[in-house]
Amino acid sequence: MYSPWINRLPWVCLIAPGAGFGIVMVAGNFSVIAAYDQLTYLTLLLPFCLSNNLLLLNQYPDIHADKNVGRRTFPIV
Repeated sequence: MYSPWINRLPWVCLIAPGAGFGIVMVAGNFSVIAAYDQLTYLTLLLPFCLSNNLLLLNQYPDIHADKNVGRRTFPIV
């Protein structure tokens, strides 16, 4: 599912890693260990922002290669 749809939509491609690492993993851990509160939502933001920024920086060296295969990532757009 990742390659055909997510790589074609720049905004989804930008937030998908943060949603996977930040929201899904941290929220899953909190649901098992403790109840949701305001600290949970603040804790979700840290890995969400860090993984989004890291993978956004990693997309810049691949701009020409991604253009050649038809990807529409955020730096290309």
